[in-house]
Amino acid sequence: MYDGLGFETDDFSANHISRETQTPELLIVNVKGKSLSLLAEISGYLNFAENQVQGVILNNCAKGMYPVYRKMIEEKLNLKVYGFLPQLKEAEIGSRHLGLVTAQEIEDLKMKIEIMGKAAAESLDLDGILALAESSSELTYEELEITPVCKKPVKIGVAKDKAFCFYYEDNFELLTALGGELVFFSPMEDDALPEGICGLVFGGGYPEEHLKRLTANQSMMSSIKEAAGKGMPIYAECGGFMYLGSTITKDGETFETVGVIDGNSHMTEGLVRFGYKTLTANRDNLMCKAGEQIRCHEFHYSDTDHHGDGFTAAKSSGKCWQAVVASDTIFAGYPHLHLWSNRRFAENFVRKCGEFGGRLWR
Repeated sequence: MYDGLGFETDDFSANHISRETQTPELLIVNVKGKSLSLLAEISGYLNFAENQVQGVILNNCAKGMYPVYRKMIEEKLNLKVYGFLPQLKEAEIGSRHLGLVTAQEIEDLKMKIEIMGKAAAESLDLDGILALAESSSELTYEELEITPVCKKPVKIGVAKDKAFCFYYEDNFELLTALGGELVFFSPMEDDALPEGICGLVFGGGYPEEHLKRLTANQSMMSSIKEAAGKGMPIYAECGGFMYLGSTITKDGETFETVGVIDGNSHMTEGLVRFGYKTLTANRDNLMCKAGEQIRCHEFHYSDTDHHGDGFTAAKSSGKCWQAVVASDTIFAGYPHLHLWSNRRFAENFVRKCGEFGGRLWR
């Protein structure tokens, strides 16, 4: 609720967004193993800073205990309770080092969602939640005019499968509005890159969980290396950055990867350089001119011996370091970019893909 940019303020947290938009907040509270301490916890959230909290939902709450908790919270804190969700082991979704197991890896996902949906219908005050939502202020915004940077659509290959699945839909929307025609492919399953593409995007994900299949697909890696050698623009983040490097080491075993850029990536025991930051270009490159900036974040349990020095990354605390392998044709590094924070990055990428398009790489 309060965690955002750093440790000084709650800027960019969920609470900050709710304040800016005057949107009511519902606080979801885990009640397992708690009695009166639950009141202290909720009270702490309510009184810590300015907020829009209008009620709570109780999680991991037994049906028989719900009336007890509800009475306690509404009488002592004068805060409305909008229902509960019981513990549903049959609907649990597993997690790994970067969060939840991805949807496409869960065979019985539909069943799990149906179980949770039925529980919500039975135990949540859905009418009350909808009424609370309708009480919020109407949001207005100025439509941004996005003009394509190429005369005709430019096909851009986007790696998307179980190994590469961390993407932001609004980044895709911006690339498309600028004239990019996104063509999805699988570095795990496909033999080679899609025909007719003029650029490549490799997002984050879990290449370390699929190293044997990724590295066994030699024809795909050769296809990527050939495209890079011919000057095809390539934009890679986090897992994609790891895959483009020379090797990835996990559990003591090292796998040879694409080799478009130098470096070995290896798994660590915790988050590395985690958080929001600003990138400043040290020199002209595929995405921007020297001195230009863009907002980004990092979220990974791996590290590398070749970070690149194309950009200076800076956190709100003032801590800085070098990041990103950046050239006229490649942008590859751990940071995940928010392209809307500086649309010129996306414009330059699509434009350069269009310029490359006239030169067949096969």
